[in-house]
Amino acid sequence: MELQGLKVLLTGGGSGVGLELARQLVAAGGDVLITGRDEGRLDVAATQIPGLRTLAADLARAEDLPRMVDAALAQLGGLSLLVNNAGIQLNYHLATRPVAEVLTEVELELRTDLTAPIQLTALSLPHLMKAPSAAVVNISSGLAVSPKRSAAVYGAAKAGLRTFTKALRYQLAVDAPGINAVDVVLPLVDTPMNAGRGTGKISAEQAAREILAGLRADRSEIHVGKARAFLLLHRLAPRRADALLADG
Repeated sequence: MELQGLKVLLTGGGSGVGLELARQLVAAGGDVLITGRDEGRLDVAATQIPGLRTLAADLARAEDLPRMVDAALAQLGGLSLLVNNAGIQLNYHLATRPVAEVLTEVELELRTDLTAPIQLTALSLPHLMKAPSAAVVNISSGLAVSPKRSAAVYGAAKAGLRTFTKALRYQLAVDAPGINAVDVVLPLVDTPMNAGRGTGKISAEQAAREILAGLRADRSEIHVGKARAFLLLHRLAPRRADALLADG
């Protein structure tokens, strides 16, 4: 996929991997609209990256999803790349947390990490189909394969997103061959979401660089950094792989 001239809608672009993807896509000649909940972070991003477009919006609000697509069409003049990057990870044990809190947090986490990306994809597809070459990129995690004890819902949501991406790829091969559905599996990345979690993190800059290299090579599965070795280990010795991530 040629990055020059791409019209990009990227969620969760105010920090971390999303911000670095935006920076590198703009540098490669893409026209990029990022979304996020924090207007302050979006303003800083726009200052740091000349030409970057921003929109304050929340994936947890269903009414914001059509607004994201409408803004992309109005500001970019079309759409050729959707990057479902935004996500939240809440850490708790279901048996020890108050049930009312669990019910609220499950709804929020599944909405943000799974339901909204699927719905945003559905809203974007009619416009992506008009582009000569297009892609939907869904950002997942090694926790989709081997879950972490304290992040059961996050792992379930990311596993669901990986399955959706694969099935979507099957559908698009028949219905819209010009669109690629790309599954990105990240290792632990040094981002605000992962502050205080784990060791051996890679930089957001490296993660973004590897993702874009995969897009340039037209890959449908992009395993970033240590995720490549981890997924191989999981195929060969799944119990050992599970044990590595169980406690985060």
